[in-house]
Amino acid sequence: MPLQVKIQQGLVDKYIAVVEINSTNWWGIAVHRLLGLDLLRFITAVAVMIFHLAFWSWAIPGSTPGQVVRGAVSFENLVAYSWWGKYGVDIFFVISGFIIAYSAANRSLGEFFRSRFLRLFPAAFVCATLTLLIAGIMQLWPEPQLWDRYFRSITFWPYGPWIDGVYWTLGIEISFYLFVSLFIAIKRFTWLEYGTWILGGISAAFIFARIFLATNWVGEMGLSARTGQLLLVYHGSSFALGTTLWFLSSKGITLPRIALLLVCILSSSSSIYLDARGIIGVTKISASALTPVLVFLGAIIALGLSIWFDKSISLRMSPRVANLIRTAGLSTYPLYLIHDVVGAYMLRQLVSAGLNQYIALVTTVVIVVAVSMTALLVAEDALRGYLGQRLWRKHKHA
Repeated sequence: MPLQVKIQQGLVDKYIAVVEINSTNWWGIAVHRLLGLDLLRFITAVAVMIFHLAFWSWAIPGSTPGQVVRGAVSFENLVAYSWWGKYGVDIFFVISGFIIAYSAANRSLGEFFRSRFLRLFPAAFVCATLTLLIAGIMQLWPEPQLWDRYFRSITFWPYGPWIDGVYWTLGIEISFYLFVSLFIAIKRFTWLEYGTWILGGISAAFIFARIFLATNWVGEMGLSARTGQLLLVYHGSSFALGTTLWFLSSKGITLPRIALLLVCILSSSSSIYLDARGIIGVTKISASALTPVLVFLGAIIALGLSIWFDKSISLRMSPRVANLIRTAGLSTYPLYLIHDVVGAYMLRQLVSAGLNQYIALVTTVVIVVAVSMTALLVAEDALRGYLGQRLWRKHKHA
């Protein structure tokens, strides 16, 4: 029989998770999905896709989508609606901070690592393989480099180059998983809150030092920017922001938590503003660096409201719409992994066939979303089920 377990104490603790260890869903707790969060993830993924296809592909010819499109399109009229999508990644990091704290709270170290592996690897393998096929057809890189990039991608090698530039975020995500796993390993998960203070504080100090003191600690220590990313110096405040939201929603509102939330919001927003100024300078576009900051703040407000009013949203949502939103939320990971190379290739092919570039862009977005929500999600789920059964059986006999 299924074992019913109370998950949390707080705003999101009114839901019961069902754990059923069998051959089909051994890998963990089927926690209640926050519909507002799923919808935000999907909108954010689409914004990142539009950024790469409608802006980065022509603004930076040497970028991954730029190498695929090869000058076939130019969407200068869409700059106001596309360039700020780059910072959807920062929103993803905030969401990850919330979700990982939420899902790790009642898991053993083994369960946590298995759940993370089964979330990351199946989609990465399926999507990287599809990208390998497209990159091979287009001869983006010599064959030895192509295979090297592919294996770096499916093994989550922390340093690039990868089969697609978007894989840069996976190493940072894994660094955060390792950070959270430390508290699970020592069986002091409640100490994660203290760890969040340290993570958010160090990251905020680094960001503010860059802005007000023109000092880059990472560079001065002789470390590469990538190493700084993996150490969560650059994006730690975003993860800490999400984790703090979880503590606020599950453990209660306190002044220290509110203070940390505000520090993380301010530092993350400042980091986005600083980076946006650099993008505007490099691409020579007419835009305000405040735009992505406002989008980011709006996303944080939306995330908070989706958590706070989740029960009301769930009760008023029809089952059909709720299932569609859940599917959209689940599809964001494969959507993120294939939109850059595969999406750019599709866009180029449609334009080369004589289709108007704006119609081609819309068509590409729709097709990539549809494929991510159907075929790729099915393939990912099938591989996850297979690996889950194999790993669980191995675990039982160990």
